Amino acid sequence: MAKIVPVRPKWMRREAVVVYVSDDQMRARSRAEKINNPRTEAQQLNRQKFAVAANFLRQMQCMVSVGFRPEYTARNGRKCGAYHVAQGALMRSGMRLEVNPADGKPQWCIDYPRVRLAQGQGMEDYPMSVARRGRVLTLVFPRGLPRGVGRLRVAVHCPGVNATCHVDAARLGAGEGLQITVPEGFVGQDLHCYYMVEGGGRPWGSAYVFVEKDRGRGGRSSVSLGEPSRLLTTFAKSRKKETMKREQDRGKMWWGKLPCGVQSFEEMRSDGYAYVDKTDLIWEMAHDAKVQFFARPRRFGKSLMISTLKSYFEGRGDLFEGLKVEEKRREVGETEWVKHPVFTFGFSGSSFTERDAIRTIFDRLASPYEERYGIRPKGHIGDRIATLINVAYQQEGVKPVILVDEYDNPLTDTLSKDKEALHYHYKDELRGFYKAIKECSGMLHLVVITGITQFSDLSLFSGINQLRNLSFSPKYAALFGITEEELIENFPEEIGRMAEMQGLDFDGMVGRLRVHYDGYRFTRRDVHVYNPQSIIFALDEMELEPFWASSGTSRLLATVFPTYDYDFAKLSRPIYVTQVELTRLDESGRNPIPLLFQSGYLTIAGVDTFDAYGGYELRFPNREVRTAFWEVVLPLYGPKNCRMEMLPFIRQLHGGEVAEAMERLRGLLAGVAYSTMARKKIEQEGGDGREGLYEELFQTALYAWFSALGMLVRTEVYSLKGRSDVEVHIGDRVFIFELKVGPMVHSAEDALAEIKEQGYAEKHRGQGKRVVIIGVSIDTRRESRGEMEWASEEA
Repeated sequence: MAKIVPVRPKWMRREAVVVYVSDDQMRARSRAEKINNPRTEAQQLNRQKFAVAANFLRQMQCMVSVGFRPEYTARNGRKCGAYHVAQGALMRSGMRLEVNPADGKPQWCIDYPRVRLAQGQGMEDYPMSVARRGRVLTLVFPRGLPRGVGRLRVAVHCPGVNATCHVDAARLGAGEGLQITVPEGFVGQDLHCYYMVEGGGRPWGSAYVFVEKDRGRGGRSSVSLGEPSRLLTTFAKSRKKETMKREQDRGKMWWGKLPCGVQSFEEMRSDGYAYVDKTDLIWEMAHDAKVQFFARPRRFGKSLMISTLKSYFEGRGDLFEGLKVEEKRREVGETEWVKHPVFTFGFSGSSFTERDAIRTIFDRLASPYEERYGIRPKGHIGDRIATLINVAYQQEGVKPVILVDEYDNPLTDTLSKDKEALHYHYKDELRGFYKAIKECSGMLHLVVITGITQFSDLSLFSGINQLRNLSFSPKYAALFGITEEELIENFPEEIGRMAEMQGLDFDGMVGRLRVHYDGYRFTRRDVHVYNPQSIIFALDEMELEPFWASSGTSRLLATVFPTYDYDFAKLSRPIYVTQVELTRLDESGRNPIPLLFQSGYLTIAGVDTFDAYGGYELRFPNREVRTAFWEVVLPLYGPKNCRMEMLPFIRQLHGGEVAEAMERLRGLLAGVAYSTMARKKIEQEGGDGREGLYEELFQTALYAWFSALGMLVRTEVYSLKGRSDVEVHIGDRVFIFELKVGPMVHSAEDALAEIKEQGYAEKHRGQGKRVVIIGVSIDTRRESRGEMEWASEEA
């Protein structure tokens, strides 16, 4: 109650003054004393409206101080500042009444799409698209900004944390992008973006874009004033392919950063790269067998998986916000992140040419961990890892986790005959490392080992009796690689832009990507995955290139492959093997199938349900791999530059210039007689070498040449009366080759007659293609080895 001071008239006596206050007046004064409780509900609502507007404008001060101008009021000489002009505009049209779900009472809130933070001409003709990847927002103006403007101001408001991020940037051109890293609290929240420009000789208004919460999967963009796909389609059609590519290079990226070559989970999440969420499977791994082994081809995300496990066991819960692992943890009631000591040993990217290479690399990897726990390094590798595990367990009181990436790199680098001694020395060194892990298994929480080759043939882990090979586990069929569902869910805009560049619709582009990069299958479960490196680089470059093959041939394949004696033309048909065969690397030089499967050149195409031991049908996974494989094979069947020689040969066949093409082929086939494979067969057969040059050698050479150039080619194609040697589809023609190899027993005309008699061309009739039959005779006599005659006609 306020203090009442009575006024004492001069004529009054000095006596106590009695003041009478009615009950109504008392109640009125009581309400007036409570400043935060206005007298009427309307006053309460009005006060709340002022408070909400003031809170919002306080965060938008940077924008409104430039976007609004002071105005004169109705009272002469009185000016209203820019802030109060903005406040009036906001309260008139930028707010709305809603019912508070908590108490059912009305309340004022910001009507974000209707907020204007600047006065002037509208920005409807200059929309902004926004893409979000974690903390990174990518802003793009497909139509550019008004001519002559100097600066761009952007405000990103997050109601969830009641905060705003401001950016002041130079003017951007059409298609150019601007990347903003927002605070960590903005991740997983709805965002409201406002932008305005300054200059250009006239006042410009502000525009608005709503960005939906990313839900931890890299969210998709929302575009003001139109759907993103429609807007980009209109923009794309107005530009040629080369111009768009140039603008992409200059404008960074339109839809966020693609993780080209990124192998760190922390970097991926912190820097806003696109991330295909596999953390539900990471959680399964964390609760699976104590010692796990995974074998996958190179560039399939093994290092990223190891990095993700490292962050998981280090308790980096901030990196997993909004990902599938949170749902897994909620299902089982996990609330706290338990931190474990994590020791990571990666053997990829190192050179293994010296005897002490293993110890040198281990010293580099283990020294930081030993320094952390105050350990003085001494003894063998096995002794050092055992000491590290013991001390870490004693000091932390939590069992450590050991992660080994590319365990087989030291061994596959030394599989050649000239490095045999080094190979067995490395094997002994590593065996001590894994033996120490086995002896300390009681103090370990988890051990995960990855590599390319299967472990059974290398016998390194014989002491680790708890080890489980999960390479063929159906549960982890999609752990490595990207499924088509994940591709479409996570990268629809990138696919859409690539489709525009390639002149295809969305489904057609997915089909083209599937042919080039999909098709890998590693378990009995029918789950196919894309090669992650190839598909990410293809979306980034917007071109269908052999990215996996161009990153380099596997060292293992390059070292061991030339030693194999195998009819590689058999790979034109499905290969049938058992699971046991696929886990054994054959160093005898007779069976390259396990090597090709483990290196990623062959994959599972089907499962033999009648085979109790798990029989598999193998084939090339996709066009990229098939072409890459035959490029590896090419040097074995001819000169090193035979691929360049084949290019004009293919062009001539495509143009119907058969005579010119066959004259060019004459020189190529003559080189086969002196190739690596020819010499190997001569050595095996002995004698003068005539017997070693069989028909299959030339047949395989033809198959390899055509395949390396991406042609559709088959060997030993069945018909009703027999099998043709080689059939290749080039353009609108089908070429059927029949080879006669020997000491001139058969002529080229005999080979041509056999094609006609056996009816090899009949199956192609009615398919709308012209059929050209070619008979080839090759003389294998010593004095004329490799000479060729040919005859052809159109069937």
